[in-house]
Amino acid sequence: MVGVSELAPDGDGTLYRTGARHWTEKARDEHKAMGFEDGWRTMADQLAAVAEGLK
Repeated sequence: MVGVSELAPDGDGTLYRTGARHWTEKARDEHKAMGFEDGWRTMADQLAAVAEGLK
C-alpha cells in the first residue's frame, strides 16, 4: 500500500487530501473491512481540531 497526502493553501485555510493506493483489490477490501476509512476520517477530524487550536 502507498499512502498519499497533500496539503495546499486554500484561502485563509489549508486543503488536506489523503488517499491510499493498494496493490490489489483484495488488499483494499480487507483494509476497508477493518475500518481504515473510518480511522482516517477520525484522524482528519482530530488534526483539524488541533489546527483550530493553533490559531
